[in-house]
Amino acid sequence: MLLVLDVSNLCHRSWHTARKIPAFKPTDNKDENTLILLFFKSLIHLMSVFNTKENEVIFCFDGEGDLNQRKKLLPEYKLRTITSETDKTFIYKKIKQLREKILPNIGFNNLLHFPFWEADDIIADIAKKNKCIIVSNDGDLLQCLRPGVTIWNPITKHQVTAKEFKQSNLDIEPSKWAHVKSLTGCVSDNIPGIPGIGERTAIKYLTGELNPNTESFKSIILSKDLIERNLTLTMLPHPNYKENIKFTTDNVTKEKWDKVFTSLKMLSLINKCPI
Repeated sequence: MLLVLDVSNLCHRSWHTARKIPAFKPTDNKDENTLILLFFKSLIHLMSVFNTKENEVIFCFDGEGDLNQRKKLLPEYKLRTITSETDKTFIYKKIKQLREKILPNIGFNNLLHFPFWEADDIIADIAKKNKCIIVSNDGDLLQCLRPGVTIWNPITKHQVTAKEFKQSNLDIEPSKWAHVKSLTGCVSDNIPGIPGIGERTAIKYLTGELNPNTESFKSIILSKDLIERNLTLTMLPHPNYKENIKFTTDNVTKEKWDKVFTSLKMLSLINKCPI
């Protein structure tokens, strides 16, 4: 089964883990590659847990921020962040290094990146056509759940299924999650929703269980334009996404793996090639 990685999500998680290390300084030569080290430790662990074979790891990357289709519709999209500009620059530098040098040099070839699209769009496209395990704690991806598609949350260490999602969300289908968020908005992505409308109210409206005489119902009816715009922002993949994904054969070898991590002076990863 495919193991589909939200690389940006994993790298941000690795970064925040690194920041907790006493005396960590990313500008120091000895600390500069800590994010890379933590990323590969996670990769080794994940491939072991899910018994992932060669050609089954798919790395998904975000496109360039200025070209993001959602920012054209909502310029403040994803502007709310707890990560400083300096930190973001460092993280993006390391992600680019992973995509352009480290992973290809090891022999991983399924490195998916399209300038206009987010990793979420790519992941959702893959999940529509393949059985897979998605690795991310991004709640937007919950809409991808279906039989044969699960989400592994690297923070909670929990694998979410479509059945579990429905049990926790008033029996609504995961495919309707984008519609829920179009009403409630999304704080993490800086998408404003309808004031006073939470997830349970949104679900009740979508399932026809919300009393038409309530103020919440009336607010939703009067917010047609906001909902329509938000749905374009929350739906995965984006309505204009038209990319044709083709998987290719990996060429990972122990020799390439050890050569890369010897050059990076990450001796703890030598002889740890997961394939």
